[in-house]
Amino acid sequence: LKQQVVVVERDQNNRHIGRARALGVPVLAQDATQPETLTSANLPAALGVAVLTSDEYANIETGLAGRDGLGDRDPEVPVVMRVFDRRLGGMLEERLHFHHVRSVSAVSAPWFVAAALGLDVIATFAVDQEAFIAGRLTVRAEGGLAGVSMLDLPMRGRVIALFREGGGLEHLPRSQTTLQAGDDAYVVGPPEDLLLLLMHNRAVADVR
Repeated sequence: LKQQVVVVERDQNNRHIGRARALGVPVLAQDATQPETLTSANLPAALGVAVLTSDEYANIETGLAGRDGLGDRDPEVPVVMRVFDRRLGGMLEERLHFHHVRSVSAVSAPWFVAAALGLDVIATFAVDQEAFIAGRLTVRAEGGLAGVSMLDLPMRGRVIALFREGGGLEHLPRSQTTLQAGDDAYVVGPPEDLLLLLMHNRAVADVR
């Protein structure tokens, strides 16, 4: 489903404006905190709003202006806001009831660490300001996960699918299913739990 996007950028010299226009995206070189700018961007009919500048306080001001501009539609239209301070993001959700606040560092840092340890990262996302990672790992023959059952995995996350050569894909493996060398396990969980899982997969150890 294709949707029209409108970009609002106050800095007319922003290096990304040319790229947006080359893609046919309308760009308004105006102040997004002003009601007339938001009206020009057709905010009252918007299906979603993303506030993504590198200044988190400008993002908060713009997010509040956006909610005002949405009026009665505010509860049904997601306003995604970029912040850098995770604690600030939690405060915005708790006190100002923004439900789509995302800390760039909180989401991206675990991705790099997990990838470095051998996880094929599929996606990162956040739930109530807690970061989660979805990815795929291959069970190493010499690692500590081979022979471990789903029930005994040292993690709060979940193995949501398991692909085994000759056995096909098993969705939501049963608790008694045991990991075997060469299995591809698709996992979802908080970064610290997946990192623990990856460390066990790299180590020669019995984690049961």
